Amino acid sequence: YIVYWLSKDALVSIKLWTVSGEVVRFADDIPSFKGYNKFYWDTTNRSSKKVSSGVYIYRIRAAAGDEAVHETGKVVVVR
Repeated sequence: YIVYWLSKDALVSIKLWTVSGEVVRFADDIPSFKGYNKFYWDTTNRSSKKVSSGVYIYRIRAAAGDEAVHETGKVVVVR
């Protein structure tokens, strides 16, 4: 899971990619609520194939009205 906290309700987009820049997964317009939320990534890519062990980068974008914020982090997959 990727856990994130919001100060108010927002629509969230999450993008994951490899450290070499290849986009692995993208989820758009996820309704999220004030407080803690979680996004479950089943460790598959856009072709539904399991990704390799390694470090992946994610970026969360939360938009509420005219306001938008971004957060970037890392997630590690170990097989």
